[in-house]
Amino acid sequence: MPLSSLPTPTRASTTSVKRPDGPDGQISSHPRTPDTPHTLNGRHTWRTSNKARAWTTIFVHSVVDLFSFIAIPLLAVLQSKLNLDSHQPATLITIGALSSGLVQPVVALVSDRRDTRAVGTIGFGVAVIGVSLIGYTNTFWQLAVLQAIAAAGIGAFHPVAAAAVGQLTQPRRSLGLAWFYAAGMIGGVCGNLFAPAWVRHFSAIDGSTAVDISAGLRSLAWLIPPGLIFVALLATSIHGTPHRRSDAHARHQARDGLVKRAAWTALFVLYLANVLKFGIDTSLVALVKAWSDGLAAGVGSGAAGGGLDLTAAGSLSAASISGPLQAAKQIGMGSGGLALGFFLSRRHERLALVVLPLFGAVCLLALPHSYRWAAMLGLPGFGSALSLLVCALAGAGYGASVPLTIAMAQRLLPHRTSLASGILLGGAWGVGSIGARLAQGLAERFGLEWAFAATAITSVIAAMLALPLGKLMSSAIEDEAG
Repeated sequence: MPLSSLPTPTRASTTSVKRPDGPDGQISSHPRTPDTPHTLNGRHTWRTSNKARAWTTIFVHSVVDLFSFIAIPLLAVLQSKLNLDSHQPATLITIGALSSGLVQPVVALVSDRRDTRAVGTIGFGVAVIGVSLIGYTNTFWQLAVLQAIAAAGIGAFHPVAAAAVGQLTQPRRSLGLAWFYAAGMIGGVCGNLFAPAWVRHFSAIDGSTAVDISAGLRSLAWLIPPGLIFVALLATSIHGTPHRRSDAHARHQARDGLVKRAAWTALFVLYLANVLKFGIDTSLVALVKAWSDGLAAGVGSGAAGGGLDLTAAGSLSAASISGPLQAAKQIGMGSGGLALGFFLSRRHERLALVVLPLFGAVCLLALPHSYRWAAMLGLPGFGSALSLLVCALAGAGYGASVPLTIAMAQRLLPHRTSLASGILLGGAWGVGSIGARLAQGLAERFGLEWAFAATAITSVIAAMLALPLGKLMSSAIEDEAG
C-alpha cells in the first residue's frame, strides 16, 4: 500500500496510552511525555504533514543517489582523460565507499545527540558541488580528493534521512524505508544512464566524428544550480523532524541486560551481513566496469580485470555498456526492496535474509556467461538483454534486503535511530568498500569469471549469517513499533 494511505502517528494528551505498536497487532502501555499537535519534547516539529515530509525526503533521496552514481559509469572516460592505470579506477571506488561509509556513524552520533538534521543537508550540498566538478581535475590525486569529499557529503545525508523517514512513516517503518531505498535505486539508475548520455552529448564536436571528453566532463558543472534547489527542498522536509519517540530513552533503560545484549548481538549480525552485501555491490561495480571494457574492446569476459587501453571513443562505448548494467543492478535492488516492504511480514524476515542472498549467488555465478549462453541458444542478439536481466536479479538477490535490515536495526535501537541507520548503511558500506579492490585483484590474477564466483560465495556466507537472527530478534524486540 502506498505511503499516502499510511496512518499518521497520533499525539497523546494523556500521560499513559495503549496503542497498536505494529502490523502484528501487539499492544504496549508506557508513560509518555504529553505532546501538543505542533510540538514534541517542547519543540516545534510539524510544519507540514508526516506524509508530505516523508515523500519529499524519499524523492530527494533519488536525486542524491543520481549524483552519487554519476562518476561510476564514467570511470572508463576518466581513465582515458587522466591516463589512469588499471588499478586506479577500483581505487577510486574504494576511496569513495570508504569516505561515504566512515562518515556515516559519526554524522549519526552528532545528529542523535544534538537533535539536528542539518548535517545531512550540508552533506548533500557538498556532494552536489563535488560531483559536478570532477571534470576539472587533471590528476588522479585531484580526482581522489574530490571523490572523497563528495562521497563524504553523500554519506552524511543517508543516516539522517533514513532515520527521518523511519520516524515519519511509523508504524509501517519497513514500508517507508523500502520506499526510501527504492527511490535511491531509481536515482542510481538515472545516474548510470544519464551521466554517459550527458557527457557523450557535450563531448561531440560539431562537424566532426572526433570527441572532446574533457569538455563533456566539464559540462557536469551545469548540474550545480538545480542540485542546490534540491538541497533547499531537503532542508524544508527534514529539519525539525523528531529523532525518536518521546519515551524512547525511558523504554530503552527499562530493558533488562539480557534484552539489551540480544539487541546488540542482533545488530552486530545484521552489520556483518551488510558488510558482505555492500562488499558484493562494490565488487560488482568494479567487475562490471572491467567486463564492459572487454565487451567494448571485443574480448568479452576473457579480459583479465580491466587492463585494456581504450581510445576516447572506446571509453565512451564502454561507459554506454557499463551504465545500463549498473542501472539494472540498481533496479533489481530497489524493486526487490520495495516488494519486501509491501508483502513481507515480520515473522518471515529471517527467511528473506537467508533465501534472497542464496538466489543472488546463483545469478552472480551466471552473469559473466550470459552472452555465451545466449549464443549457445542461437540468440546472439539476446546476450545484452540477458545480461541486463541477470544483473537485475543478482542485485535483487543480495541487495533487496538492505532496507529491511535498516528497519530491524531501528527497532533494535529505538533511542538511536540515526546511529542504527548509520551502522547498517555507512558503517557496513565503509568496510565493504574493500570489495572493489579485492575483486580487481582476483580478476587480474584468476580472470573475471573466477572473480564473479568469489562474489557468489560471499553472498552465500551473508545468507548463513542470518540463520540465528530469528531467536535474537524475538529476544531483543518486545513491543517496538515499525
